[in-house]
Order: sequence, then structure tokens, then C-alpha cells
Amino acid sequence: MIMHLRLFLLATVAAHFAPAVSHAAESPKPAPVDYTTFEGKKVELFAWRGKHMAFLTKREDLDPKLMAELCTTFDKIYAFYHESTGRKPAKMKELDGLLSVAEVDETCGAACGYLGATGIELTPGVFVQLYSGFETGGTIDQAPPYEFGRNFW
Repeated sequence: MIMHLRLFLLATVAAHFAPAVSHAAESPKPAPVDYTTFEGKKVELFAWRGKHMAFLTKREDLDPKLMAELCTTFDKIYAFYHESTGRKPAKMKELDGLLSVAEVDETCGAACGYLGATGIELTPGVFVQLYSGFETGGTIDQAPPYEFGRNFW
């Protein structure tokens, strides 16, 4: 029951912050970056930067406008947790001062976030579910907002 309540609350918070997908503004292409996974593997990913966070994806050919909207949405989720907890996560995994959300082949689960520190990893399946849900209906899977909460724990 408690787990269902958590998932409902996370879905409600995520839906509140999700904008209508308009694809209106022009967005920059992602920059390639070197990333070391939680498991110590070095990979090249592509950085899509927001104000407070950055998605690091395996593919550079994603829709730049959609990725900008996802970054804006997750900047709002970051701001929500910051306001709710009154703190920012300790610096652990960042890209130029931005909390990183990296798409990686393997992590500590389907999605994994440090407790009380920056750094989130999503497996490709979780990222695809996030991206396609946002693209088709402006919805956000519960896993990434949940991991943001762990960063602010």
C-alpha cells in the first residue's frame, strides 16, 4: 500500500511538471562527453543540458526540441526537491556543475541514484520508456523522478 502511494505521488508530481509537448523552440545539438559509470566503465555519451541537470544519452540523434523540454521538466523536478528538502545534493556525479542523468548499459538496477548526492543512471530500457512516453503523451515514467528524490535524501 505504501509503495503504491509513493508511486501515485511520484506520478502526480511528474505529471504536474510535464509540459505539453510542442516541439516549438530550436534547441542545440548535444555535445559528446566522457563519462565514468557507477561501475567504473568509461563511455562516451551525449550531453543535453538544462539549468540544473543534464541528460547524458547513448544517442545523439534524439529530437533536440523534445530533449530540451525533458531537461526543462527535470529542472522543475530538481527545483521541487530543492524547495521541499531545503537542500541541494552533495556533489558526486556532475557535468559542469549540473546533476547528471546518464543512460548506461548496466547500473545497480533499472535506474539508480546516489543517496544525498548528485548522480543518476538509467538503463537504456528506462530511458527509452521515459523518452517515448514524453514524446507520445507528455508522460514521465516514475523511475527518474524517484531517483531525483534519492539524490536529495
